[in-house]
Amino acid sequence: MPLAYVIEEKEFWSIPFKVFPGVLIPRPETELLVEKVIELSSGRKELIADIGTGAGNIAVSLAKELPKAEIVATDVSQEALDAAEMNAARQKIAFITFVKGSLFEPLEKMQLQEKCDFVVSNPPYVSENEWWSLQEEIVKHEPKMALVAGEGGLEFIEKLIEGAPTFLKPGGYLCFEIGFGQREKVLPLFGDKWDDPQCFDDLSGIPRLITARQKILASL
Repeated sequence: MPLAYVIEEKEFWSIPFKVFPGVLIPRPETELLVEKVIELSSGRKELIADIGTGAGNIAVSLAKELPKAEIVATDVSQEALDAAEMNAARQKIAFITFVKGSLFEPLEKMQLQEKCDFVVSNPPYVSENEWWSLQEEIVKHEPKMALVAGEGGLEFIEKLIEGAPTFLKPGGYLCFEIGFGQREKVLPLFGDKWDDPQCFDDLSGIPRLITARQKILASL
């Protein structure tokens, strides 16, 4: 069993997060996403949607660094949402709204079309074949639903890129993590609704983070 499940805690962004079986353990490479959103943020009042929040590590870390932001954190797993709410409460953060639902369903119910400054996610990006080659402690104990995204591993990412423009303001950012070797497959997925999709490497030199900006259409 992973040590984080044994001690029921994992540090992320220098914050201790409560984790238990059924909730994905935060990874240090995901800190790059938090770092990049802070860099792109204006620091003023902004709306950030965290899709698939898991233990809430991205949402809570951003809330600590961007206190003027309003954050909506979603997950299809009630176990994950329970952990995320617990972690927000432990950090005394009250301005994160947690909503259960798949992908953009919660944002649609909240009528957040064209209102988000950021859509962020650490999505499932492991393929079915890759799943069985992962470490035994992952395969036996961590939630497969939070890691595997179809036969090619891109199913969730494709839906993120397709759906995010509906909820982003013009000029808003989509930021999400990718897996090893996915850069060349993901960047071509961005069409004419996007400006300047970029990929950033993690500390190990592995392409890990994609950012893209919703295109601002020139007025006639």
